[in-house]
Amino acid sequence: MNKTHIENLRILGNFLIDYKGECGFNMAGYAENKNDPELYSPSTMRSVHKINCDTIACALGHAPLISKFMPREHDSWTSYGERLFGKSESTDETGEWFWCFGIGWKTVDNTRIGAGKRILWLCDHGLPENWNAQMDRTTELCYE
Repeated sequence: MNKTHIENLRILGNFLIDYKGECGFNMAGYAENKNDPELYSPSTMRSVHKINCDTIACALGHAPLISKFMPREHDSWTSYGERLFGKSESTDETGEWFWCFGIGWKTVDNTRIGAGKRILWLCDHGLPENWNAQMDRTTELCYE
């Protein structure tokens, strides 16, 4: 990740902690309607959320709600994440993507504030050596 990616992560982390909107939170999926199994792409997430308060999204799924992070028309979640944050699930060899956006958090700390704190921890301290143990909840979370 480069300086811009870290800056973008910091913006997202703070947004997640401060967000007061109606969009629900769940690390189990990028973005979807809680009453419909339809999954949203980054560009549809931005437009659909304006008219549908039944939207549920993970940490990455909230990013299109930030004006600076406008999705491109044909972005997938993979291309969107790589462009803004320098990583995706398929390109992460360090664990940084999983620390910020991994589905494993759904049973450990499935909260918007927890996701924001994890992201800011990465920006300020780097990836914890025991990140995997934290995600498995076999050790204490460093950001609590």
